[in-house]
Amino acid sequence: MADTTVTIRIDESIKRRFEEFCADVGMNMSVAVNMFIRASLREQKIPFSIEPIGNSCGLSLLRGMRAEAEGRGFLSDDEIEAEIQAARADIKARRQ
Repeated sequence: MADTTVTIRIDESIKRRFEEFCADVGMNMSVAVNMFIRASLREQKIPFSIEPIGNSCGLSLLRGMRAEAEGRGFLSDDEIEAEIQAARADIKARRQ
């Protein structure tokens, strides 16, 4: 299987902290991200629970993170639902 490169945007200080964490547990960021992706595909879900943080719920946090990564405002509930449905349809089509 051929490798490919994935580019993501992340705050520099968070990246540095994550690199340090990965080193502490004996891996690098590439290995950690690959583990996350493989677990997500195997389980067909995010492989950890997303809990409320302070006054913000996990979904709200995810919306903000995605909007920040895309350089735009928050997604509406309808936009999120449409993306979920599109992803499910894509998964279903790939399985057939």
